[in-house]
Amino acid sequence: MGAGRESLLPVERVISAGVIDSPRVTRELQGTIGEVRGGGRRSLAVPHAGVSRRPASVELWNRHTVVQSWTEGGGILKEDRAVVKDRLKTSGFYDGLSSKSSLLDLAVGAQTYLEAEYIPQGATVHAADLSQGMLEALKVSEERRGIHLHTKFRTMDATSLDYPASSFDRILSTFMMRYLSESEQRTALLEMVRATKDQGRIDIIDFDNVPNYNQANRQANLFTPARINEMIFGNPFFDQGLKELGAEVTIVMDEVPRKKQPFPARLHHLQLTINK
Repeated sequence: MGAGRESLLPVERVISAGVIDSPRVTRELQGTIGEVRGGGRRSLAVPHAGVSRRPASVELWNRHTVVQSWTEGGGILKEDRAVVKDRLKTSGFYDGLSSKSSLLDLAVGAQTYLEAEYIPQGATVHAADLSQGMLEALKVSEERRGIHLHTKFRTMDATSLDYPASSFDRILSTFMMRYLSESEQRTALLEMVRATKDQGRIDIIDFDNVPNYNQANRQANLFTPARINEMIFGNPFFDQGLKELGAEVTIVMDEVPRKKQPFPARLHHLQLTINK
């Protein structure tokens, strides 16, 4: 008799949801599930390779099986979740916030890395994601825990933010960039700059590589200091975009130290301070 629904691993739910377009990636993932069940490997992270970029992909991301896998932490190991939260605290992300501050949790998914205890009471925290299903899961999660961190929820594409210019003091985006092509990454960065206030700050955290990416995706979506440097400094598209916005950016990007390296990927933190 097959495994019941409740015993499925997060990655099995994603496979059954039909989100993965690549048959090869599906076979590779199915081949490692036995190792997980046998105790020889940690629970697999939700795969990102082969995820559809077609318009229909929005509906796929909304499927219950996919949303549930993210709700259960399928997208990132618990150790790295703690690392990201600590990084935000130690890097000064929360410094200078007040009851009048406005924050955007962009591509938030079903779980947030923001911590309510470090955000002043009265500050406005917006949650935006391409998937309405993820946002609904986030609402349920916060209600169950008695945490009312996010006050506004919007379904939105990061490359076309439906917010006025200079709306936010802080924008946080975690584990979104690797889904985007190079042109989408540039456009999303400019949209974040546009939506950030003078002296505001944008923080982006992501892996430079994830398991099961095919070689083409690895080359297209690599999130490294060198890649970001090429994409921002001296790039005509980005330079023109900043000029049109009347903005300058100060950039810091470095690797986030991790005690464990469960898979061959480095975690990077990009900080942009905005001057308008």
